[in-house]
Amino acid sequence: MNLGTGNSQYVVTLPPGLAAVFADGMDHPVLARIPLGEGREDSSRASRAAGIEARRSPVCGIPCQERPCTLREIDAGARTAEDAELALWIELLTIAHVLGRAEPIPRRPWLNRLSLRADDRTIDCAIGQLAQSAIDRRYPRLIEHYQPEDLACHVADRARAWLTGTDGRCDGTEARWQAGSYRWTDVVHALANGDHPAGQPHPLTEAWHRRGLDLRGLSAARQLDALIKMPSSWDRDRTALEGTGHPPEHARLCTILSEAGNPIDRFEQATGFLTFTTDWPLRQLFSREWAIRSERNKSRERI
Repeated sequence: MNLGTGNSQYVVTLPPGLAAVFADGMDHPVLARIPLGEGREDSSRASRAAGIEARRSPVCGIPCQERPCTLREIDAGARTAEDAELALWIELLTIAHVLGRAEPIPRRPWLNRLSLRADDRTIDCAIGQLAQSAIDRRYPRLIEHYQPEDLACHVADRARAWLTGTDGRCDGTEARWQAGSYRWTDVVHALANGDHPAGQPHPLTEAWHRRGLDLRGLSAARQLDALIKMPSSWDRDRTALEGTGHPPEHARLCTILSEAGNPIDRFEQATGFLTFTTDWPLRQLFSREWAIRSERNKSRERI
């Protein structure tokens, strides 16, 4: 079948039965003129603007809840997230919560300088992106214990609280975020403390059971022994702590911020804009180097 529109023609092959309708049973092409109908079309009310109906991630802050970010704003946030100090802060915030340790405290002069680098919305977006990335690197181990997105939101909220000067901080007593081989760190400490009758179940036994650890029916002494023998207690997988990157993200960022040869020296130089209330980063992230340094210091004291 040959269809023509103006000076153009299109050849269409029809099934025999349908061709008979057009050709009246005759086996030869039929030329048909079909109007385009452009005069009946009206594009005056068509919208060419892309609609944004919701924020792109649960980690987005209040500005994004009030008005979703544009692609330009998201891109600006991604560029700000490349700041090594900002990224290291968010990474260590995440690690502190996974370990159940006190969060690092950013120094006020550094926070003031950060606020001058970009507008509030851009920094807010960068924090959200970094928090989500930190959780994504640990997702397989976190999902075993809780919804990882909840920790991403919490870490982002903590960073935003420091920027706005909101009172309060996470002091390491939030056991709910512990994960991996550190899931029951607080339980080990409680059982090893010895301030409870060893022949009876620990007073917090029911609270631990609600978190997923069943030590009911055992005395406190046997509870500690049972916990130590659990596979989760001697699991050496550090994904929950360091993520899946090689090298770990905190180590990569420290290399950007410091040229020191020793990992501990490099970390201390890179984190000069932060304050830690204990030495947990060195003991947990650089356990081997920390043990060597501690033994060397003890030897010097004996001399």
